[in-house]
Amino acid sequence: MAGLALILHARGMPVSGCDLNANGLTQLLRDSGIDVSRGHDPAHITPVIRWAIRSAAVPEDHPELMAVRAAGIPLFRRGVVLPALLRARRSIVVAGTHGKTTTTGFIAQLFRAVGRPVGFCIGGEIPALGNQPAAEGEEAIMVAEADESDGTLALYEAGTAVVTNVDFDHMENFADRDEFEACFRQFIARTRNCLIYGRDDPAATRLAAERFNTVSFGFHHDADYHAVITETGPGRIRFAVAVRGKSVGEIDLPAPGNHNVLNALAALAAVVENGVPVDSAMTGFGKLDRPRRRFETIATHHGCRIISDYAHHPTEIGALMQTALGEQPVRLMTVFQPHRYTRTRALGNAFPEAFEGADPLVLLPVYAASETPLIGGSAGDLYVRFRHEPGRRIYLAESLEQVAQWLEVEARYGDLILIVGAGSVENVGFKLKQRWRRQPVPAADLMAVQYRRLLNYTGLPVARVAQAWPLAPRTTLGVGGAADLAVQVVSEPELTAVLDWAALNELPVHMLGGGSNLLVSDLGVRGVVIRLGGVDFRRVSLQEDGSVFAGAAAPLARLAGLSRSGRVSGFGFLAGIPGTVGGAVRGNAGAWGLSIGDRVIRVCGIDLRGRRWTLERTQLDFSYRDCKNLHARGVITGVWLQPLSPPDSRESERIKDSAVRRSWMRGKKTAGSVFRNPDHRSAGALLEMAGCKDLQIGGARVCREHANVIVCEPSACASDVLALMQSMRVRVQHHHGIDLTSEIIRWH
Repeated sequence: MAGLALILHARGMPVSGCDLNANGLTQLLRDSGIDVSRGHDPAHITPVIRWAIRSAAVPEDHPELMAVRAAGIPLFRRGVVLPALLRARRSIVVAGTHGKTTTTGFIAQLFRAVGRPVGFCIGGEIPALGNQPAAEGEEAIMVAEADESDGTLALYEAGTAVVTNVDFDHMENFADRDEFEACFRQFIARTRNCLIYGRDDPAATRLAAERFNTVSFGFHHDADYHAVITETGPGRIRFAVAVRGKSVGEIDLPAPGNHNVLNALAALAAVVENGVPVDSAMTGFGKLDRPRRRFETIATHHGCRIISDYAHHPTEIGALMQTALGEQPVRLMTVFQPHRYTRTRALGNAFPEAFEGADPLVLLPVYAASETPLIGGSAGDLYVRFRHEPGRRIYLAESLEQVAQWLEVEARYGDLILIVGAGSVENVGFKLKQRWRRQPVPAADLMAVQYRRLLNYTGLPVARVAQAWPLAPRTTLGVGGAADLAVQVVSEPELTAVLDWAALNELPVHMLGGGSNLLVSDLGVRGVVIRLGGVDFRRVSLQEDGSVFAGAAAPLARLAGLSRSGRVSGFGFLAGIPGTVGGAVRGNAGAWGLSIGDRVIRVCGIDLRGRRWTLERTQLDFSYRDCKNLHARGVITGVWLQPLSPPDSRESERIKDSAVRRSWMRGKKTAGSVFRNPDHRSAGALLEMAGCKDLQIGGARVCREHANVIVCEPSACASDVLALMQSMRVRVQHHHGIDLTSEIIRWH
């Protein structure tokens, strides 16, 4: 869209537009004199607009598009307008599932290297072309990249057509491979002069056989432009070239990977077949630039390098992995954001093999690109495909920020970090780069320094301060990674000292109670995890006014024990609920239709700046499984509770009955209910009707006894649980149209 705007503007047309967020391209357009608004708004559609162009990423029912139609303004797809503009020029149009942006960029650069400033329109930013996606040029030739995703490829009438390969993709618009290839067949049929195609690609070769005047390129011995690799090295590759059987010399390409050799051969064929002497064309390869995010180095830090790449199809990813492994890193740490639910579902089985060599691999949520979620197309579904292969370290993440923070801690000397995908995943690299700028020492050294500083500042004994502290044994699910730093405090002065230190160092604080309603990510937890211990924080006592005081670290079983003993009444519903009082109050835990919030008189604690606070019952906003105004209050240290008056004589029997009903859970690693009950509905019943019982991913499975409970087997990991939760939620969405809310707290 940006390239099209520049071409229209260069031809003297007044152009305006909008984008959801400001970025480098929107600023480039503004600098070129094009009015670009941030955000979408029907008010952008004014009477001066004569016609409008839309991206395929904008849905049909978008308010701005509806305003265009309501105003009677002609509306065109990008892929309709660009072919029309090219009809007035001598065109070289590059198409193909993979490599078309790089190939188009190579062609434009080769022409310019021999003094022929051709026009171009490219779906990427290339430094040697001024990082502009398009330019009119001074030559009659216009080089353009043609997008096949929405079928408009069939509208081009290329002078010279270049087809790099034809690998099935864009399942959101094409029913099957035959329909996809038919689009390319039409493109080839409408080509006016020469067709240049990849001889190594079976589909491209098959389609090329249907027409005359073709030129082939590749490693295949029959290719008209044939390459033999002679040398490889970091960031470069050298190959010998023969044109129609005659050797023409060697090319030293400043771009690694066999796929870039094919892109270079296609570009060589395109410029030579359009009048550039082969000797002249060969001299232009030494200074070629690749588009951004094609094996692009983002940053290096203490021997660790970040590479960002646009690959999102298994074939592209396989080529990327081959190139990355050729760099011989100590570890190839890979982050992947799947692109579109349709592609993820259709090609899911091909991704594990494509990522061979990635260790570890982190999967981010799917970049939707305007699609709605599909069963079988989520990151969790893709995770299942990898999980079936033993011995692979694969983690499921929930956000870009989470992954950037994890990489900051985990990266080591000699690692190569691959940031892979066509969506917003490149921001992981940028976030990590920013962190590295503020971090003069390697992460492992920094963690050791923070550990020593924490000990010195607080004066705590070494036995109660830990670095890289495993959290899995401290949760009832028994899964998850480690805390960067962990502390056990036994008094309010110790707690205040730790909170002060965390605030001074701008580190997040997490409070760990019984770990009964908690899922810790396999990527671990950044910052400081604090656990309350000692007599004061675990105390439960009857007060003179008849109330009960409970320290935040007191187990709920001790409160329930008061009712069981008959000393007081009203806490029996807590029997069988694991966890501690502080967490129970924050999450308003309950059973039997009762909640702990019903019994609370007041809550006291310490905020993250070390200041004490107290809230009375009237100041507390209790709701179903929540107390919202406790979220930002810091640490709960104690709670006063009101027993039931008059006592419930049936409570003892109800405790016994509850114990019998819950007996099936005894000895199992579980966090209890996974999802909250939606209004007037049972989450368990909804999940059962959606077919979730006995559903299993890795070592995590949904209980046969209750569809709203996940049990972890010894082989389970946190990513298994997260993937299973995502699958359960999507099934209920599709079966009942209800979006369940997690009752389990997730640390990530």
